[in-house]
Amino acid sequence: MLDEDAGIDSYSQKTPYFINVNKDDVCFDAVQSAVEWGVLEQSYAFDPDEVLTKEYCAYTLMNLVGKTDGDINIKDISDSNFKKQIEAAVSSGLMKLDHRSMFYPKQVLDREEAITYLQKAVTYINNREITETHTEITWNQNTDVKEIVPVSYDASSCSIQIDDPSLQEGDLIHFQDGSEEQYFQIERIDDTTAYLKEINLLDYTEDMDLSSSQELNFENAEIVDGKGEILQETSFTNHLTLMSTKPLQRTFHIGEFNVVVSVSGTALKAEVNKVLPYGSKVYSSLKLSGMHVDYQWKSKKKDVKDAYFKVKFSTNESFGLKNGSYKNLYGDFSKADSQNLLSSLPKMFVEKQDVVESSLELCKIKVPVNGAPMMNVSIGLRMNLYASGRVELSLTQNSEIGCEVKDGRMRMIHTMNHTNMNRFKANTRAGAGIDVGLNLASLRLMDVSLNAAAEASLKTSLHIYENDEHKVIPTEVGSDVVDEVLEGNSSILVCSDINAELVLYLKMNSAKSQLGKLGLTKRNDLAKLSLLPKGKTHLENFQFVSKCTRKDRLKAAKLDSLSVSKKIQLVDYSFVVHAGYVKAIGIKALSEGYTKNDLVYTSSNTDIASVDADGNVSGLQSGSVVVTVATSDKKHSISCNVLVSEK
Repeated sequence: MLDEDAGIDSYSQKTPYFINVNKDDVCFDAVQSAVEWGVLEQSYAFDPDEVLTKEYCAYTLMNLVGKTDGDINIKDISDSNFKKQIEAAVSSGLMKLDHRSMFYPKQVLDREEAITYLQKAVTYINNREITETHTEITWNQNTDVKEIVPVSYDASSCSIQIDDPSLQEGDLIHFQDGSEEQYFQIERIDDTTAYLKEINLLDYTEDMDLSSSQELNFENAEIVDGKGEILQETSFTNHLTLMSTKPLQRTFHIGEFNVVVSVSGTALKAEVNKVLPYGSKVYSSLKLSGMHVDYQWKSKKKDVKDAYFKVKFSTNESFGLKNGSYKNLYGDFSKADSQNLLSSLPKMFVEKQDVVESSLELCKIKVPVNGAPMMNVSIGLRMNLYASGRVELSLTQNSEIGCEVKDGRMRMIHTMNHTNMNRFKANTRAGAGIDVGLNLASLRLMDVSLNAAAEASLKTSLHIYENDEHKVIPTEVGSDVVDEVLEGNSSILVCSDINAELVLYLKMNSAKSQLGKLGLTKRNDLAKLSLLPKGKTHLENFQFVSKCTRKDRLKAAKLDSLSVSKKIQLVDYSFVVHAGYVKAIGIKALSEGYTKNDLVYTSSNTDIASVDADGNVSGLQSGSVVVTVATSDKKHSISCNVLVSEK
């Protein structure tokens, strides 16, 4: 748990660090990772079968935090091997002494208390306290960077027009190109044209010490749409200028998609929509807000001594595909026989279904870091869509993601919580990606990428009832289509089995970042979360049921000697049941095509009387309730009054 929660999940040495924890041991990976991060020391034996004591908890967590000093009088730790870690745990406030200054190092911790200590330690290391913004760069002694103002700059040929005769081949130069800080070396000069070569700034620095903690303001950002056109300009200087005093809104097109980008202070929203050939409309939006960035970077030449990068933000993603009337598009099959349906509908579905499948790069944002010359944060937003049928999906996520590097080792930082609302009637995949990078001028130091994708798949089955026989036939036709065009057809019913989940993965340091080039890169599949109510995977008339009831329909119809009516009819619309006793609701008549198995019973107050799935009402305490009897598709319902009295 310590390794997983702290993001320590990799190691380089394959040989066991402890002779009693070999490669076949279930905890081998965790132990190897913990040793390489300094949580466990090889000088002390490690026995995975031992219980967790207070002293071992202090030892591991203080090694994780990196605090192993404290000046405090503790009476009972003279014999402990972990005195300095215990003192650090107490002096830092993580653990406490009793009123006699006793720690009880050998006391066994219960699981709940141990996890509480672990969560406090992980919260501490994931949230560095950065109190100042500074950008300190010491150039190599022989490095001379010339500040120039070129006549013009051509990025495609990587050349500039110059009017300064003092410039020579091999010179290092710096100039401002709009919002970009450009650093190059002059490769050759041809008359007034200087051809440039890209450089790595770390090759020319002795030391770099960078830090800042601030919330990003998108009104100060440069925003470029997915086609490379500038939506909003800004000035990347040490003195930030508010470029817009009112919310920005720009509309553009990516292929056949309409895109609207809105910017207001600390929030940015991108909305996408497209009308499909058969009248459907697909829409999607991604809102990014409250982005706070913390970073520290200490390097000597290319040796990164210490790096920390954490991004905190909230996102809201909405996605949907709306259709017109399927009966207008495919025809009315409410009176059709099963053979006509099975031969006609699949062919029309293939020809007429509206399907969207697209991957869109929405926009790129570059935000200057206030008070830090040359520093900026770049953000990329992208969206992936696939859907057919009717889908509505909304996800809200609060995320803290990032990484920490110490002595050539990297750990991931990730804390997330999610809420979702959704309605699926067909297959869908919807994903949003956010890339955030920390840059020194045009040099990418480190970056992080978070992807969240929702996936839902429905398998549709038709239950056909003919000549007292029941057949189940799977179909590729969308559940939403057959449900609408078959409405009113009592001889064919629709079932769906659904699987829907949210998949999250995090990637640290792409190949274009400096940490990525040093091999400090990692991808982590964080979670697969079900988007369905617990234990619910089967739909009948798009209502969740615990199991398929269609196969019992013929049997139930034979047992139910019920009249056919336009509505549900009860034997009694009010009755009395004594507390501690049970009485069944009598059903007199049902609408055509329904059986007792299609009924759902609910009580208005389950503290007074409860009702089970078969309509049996149990009296619990004195009072009165209303019991509602409804079909599972909610098309028909009726109520009765129940009085509960003491016997």
